[in-house]
Amino acid sequence: MLQAVHTNVITNQCIVDVNTMTIPEATTRLKQLLKDTHNIFLVHGGASYELSGAKNLIEAALTEKRVTSFAGFANNPHIDDVKKGVARFQQQPIDAIVAIGGGSVLDMAKLVRHYADRYELPIIAIPTTAGTGAEVTHFAVCYIDGAKQSIADPRMLPEQYLLVPELTLNNSDYLTACTGFDAFAQSIEAYWNINATEISDAFAEKALANLLPALTEVVVAHHNTLENREKLLLGAMLSGEAINITKTTAPHAVSYTLTTEYSYPHGHAVALTFPYFFDHFVHATKENYCGSDFEKYSQKMQRLLDLLHISEGTDLYVWMRKFRDALCLGYNPKQPFDDSVVVKGVNLERAKNSPCILNEAVLQTAVKSIR
Repeated sequence: MLQAVHTNVITNQCIVDVNTMTIPEATTRLKQLLKDTHNIFLVHGGASYELSGAKNLIEAALTEKRVTSFAGFANNPHIDDVKKGVARFQQQPIDAIVAIGGGSVLDMAKLVRHYADRYELPIIAIPTTAGTGAEVTHFAVCYIDGAKQSIADPRMLPEQYLLVPELTLNNSDYLTACTGFDAFAQSIEAYWNINATEISDAFAEKALANLLPALTEVVVAHHNTLENREKLLLGAMLSGEAINITKTTAPHAVSYTLTTEYSYPHGHAVALTFPYFFDHFVHATKENYCGSDFEKYSQKMQRLLDLLHISEGTDLYVWMRKFRDALCLGYNPKQPFDDSVVVKGVNLERAKNSPCILNEAVLQTAVKSIR
C-alpha cells in the first residue's frame, strides 16, 4: 500500500520544499510507485489529456500494465457520471488508481473510490491545471439532484501526488485565470477562516507568495514560462493544503449557483463576489466578527495586506476588482443572472466558516456588487 505523503510536507509547523518534476522524471516516479501493481484504473480528461502531454506520460509509465480507462464525463462531476465510473471500475480487478487532469478529474477519481468503497486502493493524483489543489484535499465536489455538494471523508485524500509544471504550459489564459484565481481565493479564504490554524496560515502565506506574482505574469503579462507555471502549480497545491484544514468561506458558497445555473466556470464564479467579500472581511468589526480573538484577526488582516503588497489607505474593493478584471474574470453581460436565485442558492454550510456574520442583506449586497 502506498503511504500518504502529506504529513511530510510540514516539519514543526514549517513548510519544507516540495519538488516538482519534469515529464521524464514523473514517468520514472510513476513507474516506481506502481512497480508492484498490475491493474490500473485510469481517470483522465478529454482533449486536454493529449494537449497537455499527459497521454504521453501515462503511455510511457503504464506500458506494461493492464489499464481500465474512464473519461468523457462532465467538467463538474455529476452523480450519474460517478455511477458510470463505479460500474466501469468494477468491471476489472484493480490494484491502484491514477488520476491525471484538472480538479474535476481528480475529484472524479476520489468519488469513484468513495462510492465503490475501495479505500484500500491508493490514488496517485497528477494535476494538469493549477487550481483546486484536489490532489491534497479530503473532499470532492459532486452534483446531486442538480445541487453542488462537497463530499468529505478523511479517507478521500490521495495517497500520492506528482507536480509536473510542463503539463500546464498549454493551458489557455482564461483557464489559467479561472483555476489560478480559485487557488488565490482559497489561500485568502483559509487565512481569514474561523477554522484557521498556524499550519493552515503557513500554507496560505506560502501559496500567496507563489500565486500573486505568477498569476499576473502568465495571464496579464503573457510570460508563460516554466518557472511561472511551477509557481502556480505549487501555489495551487499549497492552497489545497490550507483549505484541507479550514475549508472555504462565503465567496465559494455564493459561487455554486453561478456555476450550476448560469454556467460561470468555478474560478470565475468565485472571482465575481471576491472584491466585495475581501473588503468586507478585512474590515471586520468587533461587533460582526465570528471568531474568538478579534485583535489577533485584525493583526492577521494587516499581515494579509502586506503579503499582497497593498499599501495603507488603499480602497480594498477597488484594488481587488482591478486585479480580478485584469484577469478577465468580471461580470459577463452575455451571462446574466437573477440576483434572488443566486442569493437563495448560497451554500450556507460553506458560508459558516466565514469570519463575519452573514445575513440575507450582506449576501444581496455581495451579489449586487458583481455588476
